[in-house]
Amino acid sequence: YADRMEHIARVIKPALMAKKIVICDRYIDSTIAYQVGGRGLSKPLIDAINDTICIWPDLTFLLDIPPEEGLYRAKNRATLDRFEKESLAFHQAIRTMYLDQAQAYPDRIHCLPVSGLTPEEVFLAIQKKLNQRIGA
Repeated sequence: YADRMEHIARVIKPALMAKKIVICDRYIDSTIAYQVGGRGLSKPLIDAINDTICIWPDLTFLLDIPPEEGLYRAKNRATLDRFEKESLAFHQAIRTMYLDQAQAYPDRIHCLPVSGLTPEEVFLAIQKKLNQRIGA
């Protein structure tokens, strides 16, 4: 959270104050999924910390893919990182937490099933949703 606080203070808040759109690759929902779903930490505790130090996003894209497919892609892409080396059960718990979050906050989290989609198709789906949300 120290890194998160620094990122908010140095990057996110100044950009928002300048009326810029901020795009993050992983943020609050990732923390919830990995720490609560994957590591089993207390959701009320993580939510309280997030509410205290974070700025909640207006829109989150959940690029949903079965863990088996995601891990297969990761293995074929590069050397696995410490999270990708975790068990399949760990990844299934993370996905479940992400999907629970999406169900709990449907106005903020847009779940996009990406299994079998090309990067270009994913980009176009995100672009379409952004255009609907903020205008073309």
